[in-house]
Amino acid sequence: VDGGENWENLPPLPNEFYSQAALFLSKDKGWVGGLGGAIFHTTDGGQTWTKQATNLQVPIYALTEINGDVYAAGGEGNLLRLADNEWLPLAHDKPLRLYIRALTAVGDNLLVGGVRGTLHLITPGGA
Repeated sequence: VDGGENWENLPPLPNEFYSQAALFLSKDKGWVGGLGGAIFHTTDGGQTWTKQATNLQVPIYALTEINGDVYAAGGEGNLLRLADNEWLPLAHDKPLRLYIRALTAVGDNLLVGGVRGTLHLITPGGA
């Protein structure tokens, strides 16, 4: 709450959850992704967490935001977009079949990085 000047322990994430990625849009609103396709969401700065369904069994390794939209990336080339509190597959024409380890916004595009030096620039909702 003070930019990292002081720290306090918060309640732990749900049992047996191993986070791999985190994204906070404010001090209260954020997401963590991890093993088994799990994504948890908080609106109170991590005091409580709600699991959001992804329909994936592979890890979530990266989360990012573009123009208010939140995206997740993970195993087996999966890309997701959050729409009305539901994680939906993001359609694209890239040959993403392996693990996506990095995801960041570049303007209105997603820069996706994965194994073996894979890099792709994806325009959500476009080519």
